[in-house]
Amino acid sequence: MPWVETTSPHFAARHELVDDEDVAGLLELLEGTRERLTTAFATIPGDVEVVVHGSDTALAAAQPYLPILRRMVAPAARRYLVGWLAATRSTSSPRGCSSLTPRTSRARAR
Repeated sequence: MPWVETTSPHFAARHELVDDEDVAGLLELLEGTRERLTTAFATIPGDVEVVVHGSDTALAAAQPYLPILRRMVAPAARRYLVGWLAATRSTSSPRGCSSLTPRTSRARAR
């Protein structure tokens, strides 16, 4: 499956072509959240890179410690691990994060 990039004013998302519509909605949500955060924080990142993975396996390949950490924390805390790992890894962009696609997240919630 080919990868493409979808952009919004403050975010750039790399993802599989099949997830184009879902990622556009995800970027809208991120832009809205960013807008709300500007009233609470003096500085908000301008250009954030988001890599949207289509499977748990792809996400685990990008962040190999993630499956281990998921087993070590409470279920409610698991959603925060991916962003935390991206922020703490020296090889990652400090302005980037990884995520599962909305379709994958919905499937996991069932």
